[in-house]
Amino acid sequence: MMTHRERFLTTIQRQPPDRIPVGKVDFCGTLLKVFQEKTGASDPNEYFNIPTRLLGGWASGAGGAMVGGKHMWKGDIDYSTYLPPIPPEGRLMCKGDGYLIGDDDMEVYLFPLLPMRTLDELYAYPWWEVERQAAAERSWEELKQVVDQLKAEDRFVLGWVGNPFEAAWKLRGFERLLVDLIEFPEFAAALLDLTTEACCANAEYVARAGVDILFMYDDVAMHSGLMFSPDTFRTWLLPRYQKIIETGRRIIPDIPVFFHTDGNATGMLPLLIEAGVTVLNPVQPECMDPAETKRLFGDQLAFWGTIGTQHTLPFGTPAEVKAEVKLRVETVGCGGGLVLCPSQTIYSDVPWENVLAFFEAAEEYGDYHLR
Repeated sequence: MMTHRERFLTTIQRQPPDRIPVGKVDFCGTLLKVFQEKTGASDPNEYFNIPTRLLGGWASGAGGAMVGGKHMWKGDIDYSTYLPPIPPEGRLMCKGDGYLIGDDDMEVYLFPLLPMRTLDELYAYPWWEVERQAAAERSWEELKQVVDQLKAEDRFVLGWVGNPFEAAWKLRGFERLLVDLIEFPEFAAALLDLTTEACCANAEYVARAGVDILFMYDDVAMHSGLMFSPDTFRTWLLPRYQKIIETGRRIIPDIPVFFHTDGNATGMLPLLIEAGVTVLNPVQPECMDPAETKRLFGDQLAFWGTIGTQHTLPFGTPAEVKAEVKLRVETVGCGGGLVLCPSQTIYSDVPWENVLAFFEAAEEYGDYHLR
């Protein structure tokens, strides 16, 4: 019988494990309260015995390193001159992209860089120096102690690297950044270079600490398809992704790379593979066919997710949830390369019975691919 870490390492190397592992789950705040009331526990991943842990700095701008979920350093800068007033129900992220908290943990960003018209204004924004100082002051040796302890506890450790595109648009505004690619390319390039620099610093930080996998997160697709053309991706993001991944691989040459993007990213997968990505998340089944994606790219990618949170989990019956889990194991899990988990955060429209059905099915069918 494999250990938890052996199971994950075997799976992401696209080899058949002794049973399909289950990846990290995220509950929205409302559902987390339901979970706590139903179980008396505080952490779903501990309660359901999910052995993954995510560590690292918020590479694209938290102004601080994260060790074991705790801020080890935080910039103390007044961003008020760069943001509109924050209403009482809002809170200001220390990276400077303030947001409001709405129902079910939804976020509304305020885009502090939106009014900027010159490169001088961009470089004067205090975020960059906060980020550089944080990177210089944090200790990868300290993080390594946490990583080593988690590995000794048979945890599979993901190292947060960041999201250069998403961080850029959350500072600049999504529409404005896309317009910049055409009308103000010097600004767009400088902004993306700065967010990429932060991600590179974090890739080095977590790789030196010895994490099991680099964790990147950058939504580049929508439900209907790509956010921009493959040519635009090749020009603006591919070389920056390659730079980030190469930074980590200078320290651990064969470290796998987890990449999250929502939506139908099929048209971008050859470019993500070219960048160095080896694990795709979440393979959103409402807009990507997981079995077909496995057929086309399963010799180059492992898949992490595949259980729908838009249709089956919120609107299906427990039996239908279990049937979807079984189908994924039979198809995507065949031959290895599948980590099962819901494709997105589980929100409050998901009945508690369906949450339990997912975990029950993962246990029941976890070794189905070997039967």
